[in-house]
Amino acid sequence: MERPVLDSKFIFVVGSPRSGTTWLQHMLSSMPNVASINAELTVFSRYIAPWANNFRIEQSNIESGRWRQGLPLVMNREGFDRIIYDLLERIYGFVLRSSDNATFILDKHPNYANYIPLISTYLPNSYFIHIIRDGRDVAVSMVSVSRRVGHGPGDVRSAAKEWLRNYSNAHQAGTEL
Repeated sequence: MERPVLDSKFIFVVGSPRSGTTWLQHMLSSMPNVASINAELTVFSRYIAPWANNFRIEQSNIESGRWRQGLPLVMNREGFDRIIYDLLERIYGFVLRSSDNATFILDKHPNYANYIPLISTYLPNSYFIHIIRDGRDVAVSMVSVSRRVGHGPGDVRSAAKEWLRNYSNAHQAGTEL
């Protein structure tokens, strides 16, 4: 099936919150051949990953005879993937149409660092830029934002754990791709 938008080249900026991913996104999206909406779409972290994980769990439960419920009762993995591809085609079509001369589609979310294998599965024409900022600076910045606006970890230990998780997952995915 032809999917012109998904045949585009994708750039994903990943890292840890408060590490400079937004700054890099703004710089890259100022280039005329890059389409981006300069916001975090959270397509993979909040939508695709939970759906794919739930499909996998339900399919496993059906195959092992534990219970019979969920989408795998009415479609196989290929049918499910077609739905995901259709959704991605529509979402990134909106992004691509935001720029007349774009040859790249840019999407940024720091937590995409935890979803690089999934992104690569659905969008094999993807490039990943992993921003690494000193974890100590990131943790202090996360705590500061939490105190000012109530977003993110409120203590240094939790912030450091989040930085380490994002760094480790992105690094591991980078060595495996």
